[in-house]
Amino acid sequence: IKRSPTTRALVENVILHCMTGIDSNPPRRLEWAQVKVRNYDPDTDNYLRGDIVTFNSYKTFKTYGRQIVTIDPKTMRTVRKLIKQSESDYLLTTVTGRGPMSASQLSSRLGSIFQNPKVGIDVIRSTYITHVFRGAPGLSAAEELATAMGHSAATAQLHYRKL
Repeated sequence: IKRSPTTRALVENVILHCMTGIDSNPPRRLEWAQVKVRNYDPDTDNYLRGDIVTFNSYKTFKTYGRQIVTIDPKTMRTVRKLIKQSESDYLLTTVTGRGPMSASQLSSRLGSIFQNPKVGIDVIRSTYITHVFRGAPGLSAAEELATAMGHSAATAQLHYRKL
């Protein structure tokens, strides 16, 4: 980003930080594609206000309800640069920087970042769960992690792979 602070570089940095579990938050599904930074409805949209992302729309919303994620300060510096550069209402935009990124475009972008089209959100989530479960967390910790990822503990167990 220091060498090339383009919108594309900023978007890819935010994708890596928000979707891979690099920082404190576990990776979620592709609902990051719908996070708005402007002109949002706080009751129905996924949106960013300050350093808080509120998820009102995601696959298992009916089960888990509204979820809140805090973006770490380092990532927020990049997010603020991105918002300043972009005119879009959405946090993540297409390569042109004009329109919102669809879930399939986000998945493709992940593959291009890792230079492997087979790397998508399912691989990232499975890898993350496997890494965390290596330490054999207790049942409550496993349930807490699963909920933060927007799925059940049973689903987390399905994705867990012993090394």
